[in-house]
Amino acid sequence: MQGTRNVGLDIFRACAILSVISTHLVSATLTLQPGIWAHLGRFGVDLFFALSGFLIGTILIQIFTNNAIPGRGTIKKFFRRRFLRTMPMYFFMLLVNVLLYKYVYQSSETVNWKYFFFLQNMGTNPGQFFGESWSLCVEEWFYLTFTIGLWLFMLFTHKIRKSIAYKILAFIIGYIIIFTCLRVFTPTPSGQFEKATATYCRLDAIAYGVLAALCDKYCGHKISTYASGIMGAVLTAAGVLLYLYRPVTGGWYIFYFNLAGIGLAMLVLFVKQLTYHYSPTIYTKPVTFISKISYSLYLLNLPVLFVLQKMFPQLHGYTLLMVCIFVLFLLAYTTYRFIERPFLRLQNSFIKLAK
Repeated sequence: MQGTRNVGLDIFRACAILSVISTHLVSATLTLQPGIWAHLGRFGVDLFFALSGFLIGTILIQIFTNNAIPGRGTIKKFFRRRFLRTMPMYFFMLLVNVLLYKYVYQSSETVNWKYFFFLQNMGTNPGQFFGESWSLCVEEWFYLTFTIGLWLFMLFTHKIRKSIAYKILAFIIGYIIIFTCLRVFTPTPSGQFEKATATYCRLDAIAYGVLAALCDKYCGHKISTYASGIMGAVLTAAGVLLYLYRPVTGGWYIFYFNLAGIGLAMLVLFVKQLTYHYSPTIYTKPVTFISKISYSLYLLNLPVLFVLQKMFPQLHGYTLLMVCIFVLFLLAYTTYRFIERPFLRLQNSFIKLAK
């Protein structure tokens, strides 16, 4: 451990954002042929989903363990904390994208009201405008549906004489089954890409991380670190191969999301436990820095690319790539320091969850 941060989880988050940046920036500036780069960014988002589920799951499990049926005040505090963590930067970047499309790109496209309620990819591809926001829709709707669903489930099953852990486990499994069925049986306009980004088809991705958090709390001391890492890598690789070699018309490839979800959740357990023993500070500072500004990096990387391509058409190849990376990290650190961090401090200072 380094302070209050877990080095392994920082590495996991850094790998996720670097995967996304590689797909967006490297493939665009070096004009690479569609291939592995096209899937690397999507895989990076899956890493984010697994990690997000683990971190949020740890908080929710603690809340429901302390009190099987938390009061409404506790639930409200949880949502306020989520609001302060994600919304300020999201709405700031929504405004930035509106201004860019109007004054820089000179596009006639206008912001849709759906963006204010995270409905832009509820079954359809959100399009080029703020396209990266699709994953935030999945995150926000997961926080809402999973938390309220778990609260109601505990409320209706409070007379059943089972431990809190078993009840949480039953709800997680039911949640995963419901949204897996929606992904498998719900038709979409062109099938594959929409199911990869549609909100209601991807909510189970984060639930696997919650399952990992449950295992970490109640079975962490019984889980072999290396066994979970090897099994997680095998399942993730199997899912990736299933997706890469999918038929044009669809098919079993759709279970990539389940295999990779379970595999990545196990890898989160692996890196989290492993770094209790290995945490060389000299190597973790750059990783921690990237991890801290990863949210800003995610929301800024496409606008930075598009603006530089528009304003400096003479830049191309490695020159454009290096300029993009420099500007991106500079802006990401700036927004983290002046937008994200103040709200994070407000979150920690004034809104504390009941223990």
